[in-house]
Amino acid sequence: MANLTEGKIGKTLAIYSLPILLSNLLLQTFVIVEALLLGSQGKASLAAVGAVSSLIALVQSLPISISALFAVPVAVAVGRRDYARLHRATHTAFFFCFLLSVAMGIILSILSTLLMKLFSVPENVRADAALYFNLNNIAFVFYLTSAAGFSILQGCGESRRPFRILTISTVSGLGLSVLFIRILQLGVLGAGLTVILTQFISFFLVSISLFTSTEPWRLTWREMTLDRTVIGETMKIALPVGFQSILFCLSTAFLQSEINRTGSAAAIAGYTIYGRLSGFITRGMLAFATANQNVVGQNLGAGNYERIRKSTGFAHLYNIIFALLTALPITVFAAPLAGIFNPDPDVIVYASTIMCFAFPLTIGYGVNEVFARMLATLGRPRFALGVSIITLLGFRLAWIKIIMPIIGVTARNIGLLFGISYALLLICDLVYYLFFPWRPPGMERPPRKKKVENV
Repeated sequence: MANLTEGKIGKTLAIYSLPILLSNLLLQTFVIVEALLLGSQGKASLAAVGAVSSLIALVQSLPISISALFAVPVAVAVGRRDYARLHRATHTAFFFCFLLSVAMGIILSILSTLLMKLFSVPENVRADAALYFNLNNIAFVFYLTSAAGFSILQGCGESRRPFRILTISTVSGLGLSVLFIRILQLGVLGAGLTVILTQFISFFLVSISLFTSTEPWRLTWREMTLDRTVIGETMKIALPVGFQSILFCLSTAFLQSEINRTGSAAAIAGYTIYGRLSGFITRGMLAFATANQNVVGQNLGAGNYERIRKSTGFAHLYNIIFALLTALPITVFAAPLAGIFNPDPDVIVYASTIMCFAFPLTIGYGVNEVFARMLATLGRPRFALGVSIITLLGFRLAWIKIIMPIIGVTARNIGLLFGISYALLLICDLVYYLFFPWRPPGMERPPRKKKVENV
């Protein structure tokens, strides 16, 4: 069990973050390869998957946030060296997410036809889109339970083991994608089957790791529980952060619905390409936010507030470096990259135009995730709620539902939507940081000593 409360904080965070970063990039690489393989078969298959991608992200957003933030009570228990509390937290996290995933999988499958109509999925791709959506509902049982397992390990300071598991499952998934989509020509069905099998491999491996471990986080089925205190602590911080995630995905789903209404396969495919490449950047930034969240959790349990402050500063620095190394090159080479997914000129222009307007300010997402998750872990989760209301519920929905019907659902206007909202996130973070009393007593800066002039 790794101790995140000692050692040089910049080095500790970097070493702990790296496996999480590589894991997230591997997952997004899988999604990108899926889009590449589907795009090589024409616009229709890529459009079918893209038409429901935002919907899938929306319905999964809150459960995924909950599973990720179960790492906080785990990390706090580790920081306090309270192994009885750790036992309750780990078993509650795994069992709660398992039950939630099963219930959601059943409900979403029943509602799939209604949801296809509600989100204006075009008739010409609706059958394939519904198939992909339902297959993802099956995979979600394995996905959410695996996510809970990874949160347990990461909360205990273990980031290398989840990386090894995700490497095996993702590489297997890449091979299955080639088999089902390229070789067997199963199209959308092949993509859905690949998701199920990939998530099952991940679930199987993380379960073996947790149930056979000799570490304090070891799980046993007969001791599975739903501890109200652990659930309450997690929900207190997860719901505001999850609500921010819901609004983010909801605004994206509304946007996807507007694009779907155009009936243009080129527009849907182009926006799908943007989403896949955007995910590569945002998942990378999310890795540093997640890593810092768990470092903050352990140090909160140990009472090391100065270490929390330094860790958050390094997380912001790493995010800025990552953004410069990814967002900038992708923006410069937007058109050639889009052309790799699909050679259609209309698709390339649509995707590259969105990227050029949206990506330069994507760093706003990373800064906000680090700050919001740090505050939530410290017991101040309302910040995420306030930012969500201003930037997502306010600006994005107003742009999509009021402004865009007037100025048009064009690639340029979609890119401006993302670019301006990222800028607003940065402004909200800066205002809150400078003018609101967000620091707990242990993190308050000492007052500056006034110089006494000799008379």
